[in-house]
Amino acid sequence: MIDKNATKTGYKKTKLGWIPEEWEVIPFKDIVDEKIKWSLTGGPFGSDLKSEHYTDSGIRIIQLQNMGDGFFIEKGLVYTSVDKADELLGCNIYPNEIILSKMGDPVARACIIPRNREHRYLMSSDGIRVVPDRLRYDKYFVKEYINYSIFRNIAISHSTGSTRLRIGLKDLKKLPFPLFPLPEQQKIADILSTWDRGIQQLQALVEQLRLRKKGLMQQLLTGKKRLAGFRGAWEIVKGGTLFENYSNKKHDGSLEVLSATQDKGVIPRNQTGIDIKYDKASLKNYKKVEVGDYVISLRSFQGGIEYSYYEGLVSPAYTVLKEKMPIAKVFYKEYMKTQDFINRLNSIIYGIRDGKQISYKEFSSLKFWYPPLEEQRAIAAVLTQADQEIQHYETYLSSLQAQKKGLMQQLLTGQRRVQLE
Repeated sequence: MIDKNATKTGYKKTKLGWIPEEWEVIPFKDIVDEKIKWSLTGGPFGSDLKSEHYTDSGIRIIQLQNMGDGFFIEKGLVYTSVDKADELLGCNIYPNEIILSKMGDPVARACIIPRNREHRYLMSSDGIRVVPDRLRYDKYFVKEYINYSIFRNIAISHSTGSTRLRIGLKDLKKLPFPLFPLPEQQKIADILSTWDRGIQQLQALVEQLRLRKKGLMQQLLTGKKRLAGFRGAWEIVKGGTLFENYSNKKHDGSLEVLSATQDKGVIPRNQTGIDIKYDKASLKNYKKVEVGDYVISLRSFQGGIEYSYYEGLVSPAYTVLKEKMPIAKVFYKEYMKTQDFINRLNSIIYGIRDGKQISYKEFSSLKFWYPPLEEQRAIAAVLTQADQEIQHYETYLSSLQAQKKGLMQQLLTGQRRVQLE
């Protein structure tokens, strides 16, 4: 793809691609405030906190899981003592400052610490504090550019590691970074922050809808709350009465190979994002799965019984379940993801090597609620509607994220210049 700026006058080719001639490119280490340059260039970073340093309260530790791609993630609460934080003073970071991850997927993602009740934090060895020179840089612009694909890809190219990338501080300091007039940076940051606010609001809404659905699942799928018009008692049946172990190998091996995932159900293997090798000659031994079947996955961490949205083939190591009694398929798809069911399921799991496997024999002994079929269907309809609402806002969220990405491509390369008042 040819950069549009390459055909324009007034642009130059740099390590960051084509940019306006008046923009400069400097090493990343030179963006920081000279007075606290040690925060980026080393100092006591690499605190290597151990579990014995953790406390129930004190100074909160910023972990890799908190360093979102543009947004701080309020997840996990880990603390250390005030004395320990004072001992590692160079690792302290404060609200409204930038944190940058040195490892993870993706590597070199940045966000800004929000203002809240915490007055300071302790940075783990997975991240660094970046305090830009306020006379030359807008911190919101710096945060946006770190998360921009051009800078991210350069950081990745200088990273090491196979399962999880990591960029060393020495290499990070050498990465190219743009420098241009502060008012232009501020205007760009203001424009992108408009999308950020919309994205954050939608993310919060989607999370609320997910929590609401989870609450509905716990109430409706266990009979704690009944829908209007349903009063009849629910039966209790065992898994072996409700489902059979179905092994259909009558196929020619031409169907798509599927895999069981914990977040998307049973989907085509090429959609998992993992390159799983298999011998095509062995496909004749694979089991056929139809839409609406359930598959017992090899490991169970968030359940282990996955619903198939596709027709295809699965490894013979999987156990395929097909209903023996009339059911609303969506009811049991959701039922087997409730915390109550997962807790009971985990009680019958036996360990093998590096994972956990669920046998059909043990699964058969589990007790299931079996409401009247019409009530199953009504509950399934409520949960399906909840899913559709979540999907609606997730689609809108993806649209906003794509719009922001397009704006970043134009504004952060100078393809579109902002108008300064």
